[in-house]
Amino acid sequence: MTFSMSEDDAHPHLRARMEQRGIAWVEIEQTLAEGWAATDAKAGTFGRTKVFRYEREWEGETYPEKEVTV
Repeated sequence: MTFSMSEDDAHPHLRARMEQRGIAWVEIEQTLAEGWAATDAKAGTFGRTKVFRYEREWEGETYPEKEVTV
């Protein structure tokens, strides 16, 4: 299944959470295009997950990767 979304489709709450979590729009696009099926998506919904290199601190702890689920 192919799914796409533009920045105009993003709800303000989504934008705020992306900023809070350090997620760029390009990562959303890559997750939708290249990610695997999100196994924890609610029944009847479509979700994708992808892991990215991170190598940065977030909330006081350093993480080598971050997982993005859309």
